[in-house]
Amino acid sequence: MYRDPWRGRVRALEKNIIKFRAIQSVLAIYYAEKLKRDIISAVRCNVVRDDRPISIGKAAKAWVEKGVITREESNKIRDLIDYRNNLAHEFHRMNTDLSTLRMSPVMDDVKQYDYAVMRQLKATIKLLHERAQSSLEWCIPMGLETLDFETTEHVLTSELKALDRKINRLLDKRRMERDRLNHEIKAIREKFSGKLELPWRLRHENGRLTKTGAALCEEMFDSGHSATAVAYAMEMSITSARSRLRAFLSRNNGRHSQQHSE
Repeated sequence: MYRDPWRGRVRALEKNIIKFRAIQSVLAIYYAEKLKRDIISAVRCNVVRDDRPISIGKAAKAWVEKGVITREESNKIRDLIDYRNNLAHEFHRMNTDLSTLRMSPVMDDVKQYDYAVMRQLKATIKLLHERAQSSLEWCIPMGLETLDFETTEHVLTSELKALDRKINRLLDKRRMERDRLNHEIKAIREKFSGKLELPWRLRHENGRLTKTGAALCEEMFDSGHSATAVAYAMEMSITSARSRLRAFLSRNNGRHSQQHSE
């Protein structure tokens, strides 16, 4: 079984993606609730004209019957609201791809996170208001809820923009790291394939390296390979690989220090 060299540690890229999704989800839930509220309040104001409970399905149908939106647009609204329900009730299943667990308990029912939904919800709200304004027989009552959330919305939106820039920088860095590591690990496996094919000689049952395994690490360091690449090749932790590299460089008076990059 493959062992993650980072041993469950959440790195900067994943941390910021989690923050981004959390903030975006808060906004998406707010926009979905506003969308439902606008659709229902418009029907109550223009069609029903009383306080009887109205489901979002019946309210959207009334919009279609009045010709304010199309059936396809109504179906899209239903899909957006369904996604909002997933965010509210099954957010954990939408972040399984960022889990540091070696085996996720929800892998059999993963739900894909959709970064576009928040923007689609906001655009749909704008579309409905534009349609209502252009209609002589239809209106959406204005509530005070939007004003209550205005400051929070501004702060969260600004934070999303800052996180987006940070994530793009980290993603570029991760891609370069991935390409370098793939090249380096391929070189390690080609050079040390015979020894790597005998894993029982490299570590004890408790996972600690044998003398043979420790010697192989030093051979890799002596060939100029980084601690990170050695950790992946040897299926050991990054922390252990870096510790062994420091010890190796210390014994060799730093003569290899310019070759290594952790």
